[in-house]
Amino acid sequence: MIQFEATIRVQDIVDTDKAAARRKLEERLHAAGLNHFQIVSIGVPAAITPPALSPRPTNGVGRASALGGQILVAAVSLWALWFLWMIAG
Repeated sequence: MIQFEATIRVQDIVDTDKAAARRKLEERLHAAGLNHFQIVSIGVPAAITPPALSPRPTNGVGRASALGGQILVAAVSLWALWFLWMIAG
């Protein structure tokens, strides 16, 4: 039979150290009848960075749209020069 591994985040266990938090979590699992579950590791969650401070994606989408805008401005400028040359000629 295939065994699977999953990561579950529990956020309502507040204790002084990892060993006490592990004991509290094991008590909850056994009380819920989940005796076949094994706790592999316990840790403190990392700080969440606000969206304004997260790095911008570097997939080139912004650069491509800026290039498209520059091409559009150049095309309109050339069309205007050609139109004025046709009128004057």
